Amino acid sequence: MQTDYARLSHYWRRHHARFARFVEARKLVCQECGGSGGETVPILEDGSGPWEECGWCEGTGYTTPHLRGQ
Repeated sequence: MQTDYARLSHYWRRHHARFARFVEARKLVCQECGGSGGETVPILEDGSGPWEECGWCEGTGYTTPHLRGQ
C-alpha cells in the first residue's frame, strides 16, 4: 500500500485554510506564542535561525476556544 502524499498535502492545506478562517473570525490570541504565530529558534551567534510555527495555533496567532481551554 502506497501513501498518496499529494492528496494528504491537499487535505492539510484545505484544513489549514478552514482553520485560519475560523480562528481569525473569533480573534482569541494564542496563549502559547502570544499571537506571534511562532518563534525564531536561535542557532547562530547573532541570534538568528529558522522560523518555527506554533503547534497550537498553526502559525495564525489565534486559537479556538476549545484549544485555549486545554
